[in-house]
Amino acid sequence: MSVIQRIRDRGAWIVFGIIALALIAFILQDGVRRGGSSTNTTTLGKVDGDKIDRVDFEQKITMYGRGQQREQLIGQLWDQEVNTILMQHEFDKLGLVVSDKELNDILYGENSPLKREFTDPQTGVFDVDRAKQAFAQIKKSKNTEQQQGIVEAYLKPAVLQALQAKYQALMQQSLYVPKWMVEKQQADNNLVSSVSYIYVPYSSITDSSKISDDEIVAYAKKHRKEYEPLLL
Repeated sequence: MSVIQRIRDRGAWIVFGIIALALIAFILQDGVRRGGSSTNTTTLGKVDGDKIDRVDFEQKITMYGRGQQREQLIGQLWDQEVNTILMQHEFDKLGLVVSDKELNDILYGENSPLKREFTDPQTGVFDVDRAKQAFAQIKKSKNTEQQQGIVEAYLKPAVLQALQAKYQALMQQSLYVPKWMVEKQQADNNLVSSVSYIYVPYSSITDSSKISDDEIVAYAKKHRKEYEPLLL
């Protein structure tokens, strides 16, 4: 018995040693993994090979974060970044660009994104000259933070919207529908049907009215052909 007990004691120590070594290895592995990941803290993620920079993302959160919950804003900005990268790759494949003249027409045209800031409150007219002067002053200034804010708030959205409009127009023009299909669709849309029906309310049938089994059998025999397809 003493020999068996001694083996059990040694076996228990061996098991404890294995568990201790496993815990130490797990801790060391976790530490190495964290240490390795800390060397790449500037990248939040990659989308189709393009990196999303942590610093730029945090700056956008700060810029758009007025009056919004941070968690909700982070989700919206992340979806926007992913969509922008994916769409930009499609624009590049198709060779879609926005020229300087097109961007100038967008910024100072009828649907300018600058209208809210440069519209005369008394006349309600968009002051194009004042908007151009403000942009010229920002370009000459050395305030990189302000310049970056203008790019993110106005220029990038304007360019992206213009590219999306071109992309959508290209997709629409690339679709072909045969003439016969268009005519058939128009005919189906203009088709008018006349329907007549009789309505007998259930309340009009008296409770004393009953159908006997013989009547059901007689009706089935009389309309046998109507039930044959169902029986097959």
